[in-house]
Amino acid sequence: MRLKILLGVLLFATTAMAQLWTVTLADFEQVDGIMQRISPEGVQLRGGNVIAWDQIVALEQHAARPIQASEPYILFTRAGQRLLGSPLKMNAEQLTWKSSLIGEVSIPLEQVRGWGQVSSELPAGSGQEDVVLLNNGDVIRGIIEGAGGGISLLQGNATTEVKWDAIRAVSLAQIGQPPANNAALRLDITDGSVLLASAVTLEGDRLRIESAGRDYQRTIPAVQVMAIQNLAGRVRFWASLEPSGLNYTPYTRFSEDRPEGITTLDQVTVSNRIFRKVIQIRPRTVLAYSSPVDGKFHLRFAAGNPGKYTNMTLRIAVNGSLVQEISDIRTSDISAAIEAPVKAGDSVQLELDYGLNFDVQDYLWLLDAAFVAQ
Repeated sequence: MRLKILLGVLLFATTAMAQLWTVTLADFEQVDGIMQRISPEGVQLRGGNVIAWDQIVALEQHAARPIQASEPYILFTRAGQRLLGSPLKMNAEQLTWKSSLIGEVSIPLEQVRGWGQVSSELPAGSGQEDVVLLNNGDVIRGIIEGAGGGISLLQGNATTEVKWDAIRAVSLAQIGQPPANNAALRLDITDGSVLLASAVTLEGDRLRIESAGRDYQRTIPAVQVMAIQNLAGRVRFWASLEPSGLNYTPYTRFSEDRPEGITTLDQVTVSNRIFRKVIQIRPRTVLAYSSPVDGKFHLRFAAGNPGKYTNMTLRIAVNGSLVQEISDIRTSDISAAIEAPVKAGDSVQLELDYGLNFDVQDYLWLLDAAFVAQ
């Protein structure tokens, strides 16, 4: 009897934990609670009212954790979707992909960047030819005519047959502009997949997903979803925008080994809180973004590598007029929010410099940096 009771308690605790979510609101405040409902209308935590999607930035599930991928390949689309699985076949118009997560799907080739073994990067493409990277390191280029048990690659008047088990990665020719991305939501899955959806609905312990192209509907266990980001709400994260200006000046020869001024991190934990799509910025970097909305800009920050010599100065300007200058940045504590009104097209510029010390290991994390529409 005691064993049955204990098993019942464990089952209840596991179920409850699987439903515990954090909702980040458009004002960047967070609410924790047991998820009762997710629908196209919004989100409802137990005991609360429905929160409309235009008031939601993201949902994060506490119980979901990354797992080691079991699928051999990962597919990349031009819209930013990632799907673990295997290619089944391909013709001149579409690729059929099989995933243990959502089954078989057919994807138009104009939407596909390429695919490769999970541990591999896609080979650099020329834009006009398909590129195939083999396991032995060889690279072959041409036009893929079809794929069944492997790839048929047309090179001039000759055709080369390549079996699947000889291929490390494939990049398809990127001709023309990518199709419009109509995704409203981005789902981060525990196996590393990223799904784009037009709508999601929580049905018991399963999440029903309608794809961004509305070409399939699937249900997956809700516990496999780590986070749902709202791509169509009031908030436009800087990490999802192309900078309108970027200039980085290495201070020392040593720092030239890391020439990037900014790096986008999938997530970091600061003061026991998870932040996603964080911009990591180094001193002597000038970074600018053009506002896509009428509203305001918002950001918080923290020193990403605090130490004895950490010290930075941050200056923020809108259309060349200084909004705020913050000196003596040296701790990993989350800063107070910095906000200022902007109009669509306004330029917001950040300049990060060394403070009292010149520590080439310094860097700053921009947390929830975004434009927020009125």
